[in-house]
Amino acid sequence: NWPAAAPNAAVLEGVLGFLPNRDKETVCREMKAALLAGGLTEQDFDLSFMYRHDCSVLAPDHLLPRALLAAASDLGHSLTVGGMPASCDAWFYNNQLGIPTLVFGAGTLKVAHSINERIALADIGQCAEILTRFVAAYCGTL
Repeated sequence: NWPAAAPNAAVLEGVLGFLPNRDKETVCREMKAALLAGGLTEQDFDLSFMYRHDCSVLAPDHLLPRALLAAASDLGHSLTVGGMPASCDAWFYNNQLGIPTLVFGAGTLKVAHSINERIALADIGQCAEILTRFVAAYCGTL
């Protein structure tokens, strides 16, 4: 801990995303194995995870995404079903509570939670319009 010396400790923090064919326990084991294979010993590091969520998958042919796509299409908007490489509470509702869950919203993940985070008002309006149509159709009031 002297300016001309190497530090005696380093703390690395980050976000780890993984695909649905993996689970958090497997990823944690593999990260530890990679550190050990790289020449470190268990005394050389403390690997801990403060936020471990599993992936969440809802089949694209499930009623919810089909209904959301139909609502957007009815309003002249084009949506596609895809994966989201970010953590959110969908895994909890879908995996732990058995409640089918999808993620949809305005904006882009490219700037989410960054100093440049922003969403255009037009995108919020379009999202609200699609969600209103989706809920009305899903609940049978359309």
